[in-house]
Amino acid sequence: MNLVSWRPHASGTLRGFVTVELEIGLIIPDIKVFDGRDGAYVQLPDKPALEGGRLKCTQNGQPIYYPALKWCDRQRADKFSSAVIKALAAQHPEALVSRPAPTPSGSGLQHAVHERLGGNSPARQQPRRGFGRRP
Repeated sequence: MNLVSWRPHASGTLRGFVTVELEIGLIIPDIKVFDGRDGAYVQLPDKPALEGGRLKCTQNGQPIYYPALKWCDRQRADKFSSAVIKALAAQHPEALVSRPAPTPSGSGLQHAVHERLGGNSPARQQPRRGFGRRP
């Protein structure tokens, strides 16, 4: 397998997209690379669901996607994912650098700032209007 290209696109756990060329000459574009809790993994490309020529969406307006390609079993999918991640790490090591986990509300830095600003003083308990806009 040959890694043809890497396109960074950080959004949530999505790290970006790769294009690979398999030994049989098949080129697979738009493979998604994710940073999961158990490490990086890939997902084969998908396609939007269409109904009557229009984009099909869930009840809350999110587009629905279906796989464009599928592996016949989990073992092959995992093997492919590992090979792509290994190739990506070799050619673009910066692509898989872990991001810091978000600080839970009320702890860490937010807690230190809260204490520094006076903790639970009555002046700090009043709700802020306008979500940070200045009066």
